Amino acid sequence: MKKIGIIIASVFALSVIFTVYDRLEQGNSMEQRKPIVKVERENNEGNTSDSLTTITQSHEQKSITNEGSKNDINISIETLNCILKDINNKNFTHAERVGMTTIFLENLTKLLQNKESIKLSDEDMQNALDYSIVSKTKAQSIDENNVRIIRFDGLPELYGTLERKWIYIQWWNDNEVFAQIIINKGAEVVDDFLISKINSVQTVTLAGYLTMYKPFPVFLSIWQLRDNKWSKACLYSDGIVTNDNWKLMIKENKLTVESKNNNEITVKINQQKQEFVVYSEADKKNKIEFNLKSGKITFK
Repeated sequence: MKKIGIIIASVFALSVIFTVYDRLEQGNSMEQRKPIVKVERENNEGNTSDSLTTITQSHEQKSITNEGSKNDINISIETLNCILKDINNKNFTHAERVGMTTIFLENLTKLLQNKESIKLSDEDMQNALDYSIVSKTKAQSIDENNVRIIRFDGLPELYGTLERKWIYIQWWNDNEVFAQIIINKGAEVVDDFLISKINSVQTVTLAGYLTMYKPFPVFLSIWQLRDNKWSKACLYSDGIVTNDNWKLMIKENKLTVESKNNNEITVKINQQKQEFVVYSEADKKNKIEFNLKSGKITFK
C-alpha cells in the first residue's frame, strides 16, 4: 500500500509541474504576439540585398471608412507609431524600410478615413504621430465640406533630399469623411491653401515652396473635386507671363514663381479676398500678386 501511495503522489506532483510549465509557455506565447508589425526576412547568403518578404499586423485594420470608434483610432495610431519605429530602424535593409513606408501610408489613409479622426485637432494629429506629419485644417465650409491638408515626409536616407513628400487631402461633412493622396513623393511643401468654389465646383489651391533647389521657388497648384475625387485643374490666365523681376512657369496644374535676382521668396494667401502675394524676403516691396477671379488665376 505504501508503494501505491508513493506512485500516486509522484503522478500528482508530475501533473502539477506540467500544468505550471504549460501555463508559463502560454504566457510567453502571449508576450511574443505583442509587436503590431512583424517583419520576417530571408537569409540569403551571398545576397547583399535582403528582401521584405512579409509584413503582418497582429491588429487587423478594419474597413472603417465613415465608421470607426475611439478604440479604432487608438489602434490605428499605435500601429502607425510601430511602423514609424521600424522605418527608422537602420537594422532593416533599405528595401524593407521603403516597404514599411508604403504600409505606413496605407494605414495613414485608413486613419484619415475614420470619422473619429476629424475630432483630432492638427496639434493632436501631429503629437499622436510624434510630429512625423504636418497637418493644417481649414474649417470654412464649401457645400458643407471641411478640408484638411496633411504632409508626410519620407526619410532623406531612403528617398533623397528633393522629392520625398506625400500630400493628403482629407475632407468631410456631417455624414461622411474621405481621404486621398494628391501628391505622391513630390517636392512640394504646402504652407497654406485657399478654399473656393469655381463654376459650382469645389476647388482647393495649394501654396508653398519647392525643395528642388535654393532659393526655393514658390508654387501654386489647383485641385478640384469631381465625382468624390480630387483632380488637377489648370485655371491660370493666359495673361500670366514672366516679367522683369519674376520668372513664371505653368505646367499642368502648377504655377512656379522664382525671383530673377535669386532672392528668397515667400507666398501669402488672403482667403477673404482670394488673393496670393509672392514677395522677396530681401525687399518686401518687390512683390507679385495674383487674384482668383471669374474662375481663373490672373495678375492682380
